[in-house]
Parts: sequence; C-alpha cells; structure tokens
Amino acid sequence: MSIKKTVAILSLALLSPFVCASEMDSFLEQNGANSAALGSALAAAASAVVKTDGYKYNYKPIVFELTTTHHRTIYVLNGVGERVNISYKDDGLWGKGAGDFEAKCYGTLLNKDYMLTHKHCLGLPDMDYNDPDVLEEAWLEWEPISMKFKKDGRELYFNMKDIGSNYWIDEKSGAALVKISNLCLQKHATSASNVCVAFWEWATSSEGEKFSIKNNYGTVILSNINANDNVQDSFLGRVFFTPNGEDRTAASVKKGVLTLKGSAKKTLLAEPIFHRANGTTNILVGIKKSSERVEKTVEYTKTNDYALFSSDFTKLIKSVIKKGGVKLTKDLKNQTSL
Repeated sequence: MSIKKTVAILSLALLSPFVCASEMDSFLEQNGANSAALGSALAAAASAVVKTDGYKYNYKPIVFELTTTHHRTIYVLNGVGERVNISYKDDGLWGKGAGDFEAKCYGTLLNKDYMLTHKHCLGLPDMDYNDPDVLEEAWLEWEPISMKFKKDGRELYFNMKDIGSNYWIDEKSGAALVKISNLCLQKHATSASNVCVAFWEWATSSEGEKFSIKNNYGTVILSNINANDNVQDSFLGRVFFTPNGEDRTAASVKKGVLTLKGSAKKTLLAEPIFHRANGTTNILVGIKKSSERVEKTVEYTKTNDYALFSSDFTKLIKSVIKKGGVKLTKDLKNQTSL
C-alpha cells in the first residue's frame, strides 16, 4: 500500500470516530491494509478519541431510590359520564384505597443533568377499583404530588408539578427520562419556594455528605435492540449486575426483553441492570419491567424481565441530551457508537 493511501485511511479513522468496527474492517480488507503497523496506528487513534471525550463513564453507577407520593381518589361515572368522588375516606365505610399512596422506584443518573426511571414512577393510569364493599363499577385516579430522592441516607424532595414538560417517555421500554438540573429541590418536604437546592449542589456538597458525583460523570447505554433482533447469542453466558452488586446470568433475550436466570426476587420498579464491558466501564443495559397490577408493582415488582432500549430510545436520547455525558452503544463490549 502506498504512503498516501495509508495516510488517507488513518485520517479517515481520526476524523470518523463513530464509524462502526465492521465497516472499518471491510474497508481495510478491500484496500489490503491489514498490517500490524496499521492496526497499531488505528488502535492509537481510537484511544485518542476516547481520551478527548471528556467523560469517565460509569466508574460507579449512581442509582437513587425514588418515592412518589400520589393522592388516590375512588370515583364512579354518573349517567352523563361525569366523575363522582366516592372516596369518603373519613367515614370508615368506603375509601380503603383512597388517600395518599407512596410509589417506590429506582432512578439512575445518566449524567449530572438527567435521570432515567420508569414512566409509572412519574404518574399512574386510572385503573379499576376492586373492593367487594363497592357495588358500583368504580375506578382509581392518581394525582402525583411530590417525589423524594434517597441515596446513602440522604433525602431530597421536589414538587411534581415543577417537572412541567421536562420529561420524555419511551413507550417501548417504559423508560422515562427526566431533566433534573433545573428542578427546585428541597432538603425537606415543604412547599416553600425560596429554599431551592440545585441537584448538582446537593450531590457534590462536602458538608458531611456521604457521596459525591464528579463533574465528568457519564453513562454508556446499550440501545437499538429491537424486538425482532436476533441477539440472544450475544447475551447468553454473560454476567450482569444490579445496583446492589448482585451478579446475574442471562437466560434469554426475546422481543426486546432480557430475562435473567434464577428465581425472581422482589425489587423496585425501574431497577437498572448493568454489564461490565471492562475494568473501568459499565454499560446500562435495561430497566426492570412492570409485573402484575400496576399499583402493586410500584410498591415492589417480582420479575426477572428487563426491558432493553430500542431505536426509539436512541432517537429520544439524541434529541434531548445534546451536551454529552451519555454514550450510546449497540454492543456489550462498547466498541461501537450510535
């Protein structure tokens, strides 16, 4: 191969960090460039790209316990389709399912500005009300009031109405992306508007706090795994881990769902599952799915099924997070970027 052609190929490698590995291999084979020297040069170029990225990905997955307080109302429909409140929670007769209800989930920090959780952690759909004392056909309505972050004994609250439009839902996986950088957060559950704490200030505070988040924190996420993709061979035999550090082995991957081996255990909804790509990088693979009736799964969920992130999720992340700190990959070795 001529010097000019070698330089051209190296320039392509340097200027195109997101060309997938298979495409590059094919290109090199067509040009006869498979020498050890050229391979070393390409590896050095790839290393340089990683170093200029500016983020240290998943040195420690940061996962919060979330508690969303809802006001739960029981209602029936009258003859003209209007809702009639039948909660009567103070009379001791009906209303066993009325009043405040706490839904517990996990939230996973993607970078310092965004958190990933499940859509049912932000709001619950109306559902039928099953109680033998209620003779009429009745339903439950849920109004989210507040959410609490909890991590290492520390707590922080915010009013759910403050989220506004700063959240996005991926219906295929049930994942919810929440922008938390501009929320009015409080160290106590209060409605006062003049005691706001920025999440970044709270998370990195040195005043007796138990953990910190470095400025270059970022997350690698496996994505583009669609329901009809045949990826089972890539997952079988691999080990995954949960926020508690428990190692689990893949049993199957079908229709965009990763199922782990072993008996199903009770955990919180939106529990993230990670894979260790190497000694310094963990990949967020999916989040635990809902099981059974919705209001039971937000107290806990008992399933080995985790929803993988599809191409719809890839589009969502790319359209929302534009300042970096989140890297999308389509393989469990983190060798390709999306």
